[in-house]
Amino acid sequence: MGRGRGPPSGRRRRHRRGPRRAELGRRPAVTGENASIWQPRPYRLRGRIRNYHWGSRSLLAELRGEPPSARPEAELWYGTHPGGPASIVDGERSAPLAAVISARPDWWLGTGRGDRQLPFLIKLLAAATPLSIQVHPSVEQARRGFAREEESGRPVTAPDRVYCDRSNKPEILRALSPFTALYGFRPRAQIGTALADLGLGDLLPGTTVRAQIERMVLLEGRARADFAARVLEAASHQQTPARRWSKECRWIQQLAEHYPEDPWILAPLLLHLVELDRGEALFTEAGVPHAYLEGLGVELMNSSDNVIRAGLTSKPVDPHELLRVVDSRKAVVVKRRSVPDSGSQASGGGAFRTFRTPAEEFELSELSVPGDDAMEIGVETADRLELLLVARGAFELRADADADADAAGRSVALGATDAAVVPAACARYRITGSGLLFRARTPLAVARSK
Repeated sequence: MGRGRGPPSGRRRRHRRGPRRAELGRRPAVTGENASIWQPRPYRLRGRIRNYHWGSRSLLAELRGEPPSARPEAELWYGTHPGGPASIVDGERSAPLAAVISARPDWWLGTGRGDRQLPFLIKLLAAATPLSIQVHPSVEQARRGFAREEESGRPVTAPDRVYCDRSNKPEILRALSPFTALYGFRPRAQIGTALADLGLGDLLPGTTVRAQIERMVLLEGRARADFAARVLEAASHQQTPARRWSKECRWIQQLAEHYPEDPWILAPLLLHLVELDRGEALFTEAGVPHAYLEGLGVELMNSSDNVIRAGLTSKPVDPHELLRVVDSRKAVVVKRRSVPDSGSQASGGGAFRTFRTPAEEFELSELSVPGDDAMEIGVETADRLELLLVARGAFELRADADADADAAGRSVALGATDAAVVPAACARYRITGSGLLFRARTPLAVARSK
């Protein structure tokens, strides 16, 4: 097996959360006038940590080789989303990735795409406690919802606003640790059996799942608290028929610790309880109710803020919009595995593997090189921007030898949790190293149709 040189150092680097004030003062800003200083080669990115309350103090820190953090670290974002935009870094020079792309969109994203920003956002997600149950709209639903809210005059920044843009929000999560989630409704008969086994058969009358859910989400005041109390009581005192639901009942009890008066603590009996092993991924389409409960993963999603929350949250909930968007049909859980990708060639036979999904906005691939010996692969961007994120190990990126003379001699070294961007103008580049690396880009068929 032919192997290339490894990165110059396997030493772990501390992830920096942002530039020092002094650095900000001496790094030149990038505008449309000087954006051409960038060369067709890989560049390091500086991401943004999101300190949401459900985050872990240890999961991301362990990846970086550091002690637990003082605050929960829920997500590490790499993209141009305004809620946590990344910066591109080249020595002493730093600039917002969004500004750089906007100045030369064809050069960065690909010829004729029509976009001026990244259509996707990649992140490391570390859940120590459950996230909210939520659904995302389709493109058509998002456009109609956005138009309604614009007509109402409600500011985009209003906390009770649901539609902040016109986009859908598909997403895929690839587990880096054992990962637990709730996903899509169970068949109606299975829901009925579960409720009956726990002595809750009369709790949700109705001939369809939609009718049952509508009754639950429209509960108000004391009725909500009474509903949740009865669910918790049943889950805490399981009789013999209920023991088949022991995992679900444990999760009901955990959810009740955080949201004791929320009827959606019943969700583990309504939705599929999904346990992902390392390497497995879960893709979520429009309308599918879901919640991430616990674990570490890489998530790739459309760069949108359109979230309709159902429950298990302190944020505003719109039950009527939820009923308009949610898909109450029984869901099929597909645990996805990556498949070989012919778009990269490795010395020794290894290559990227891709997760196949219906998403038109993004494509997630992974490169796994076990052991300490470095492998070298060549990659063609096919006129598409690529964003690379290291989950484990160390890698070095550089433009191919036949690239621009100045660009070909420059490399970027990455360790765990580090990321880099490769502009579409860089036709070919090389990756050397070992560990686990993820790649986000637009699917080739979509890129060619733009």
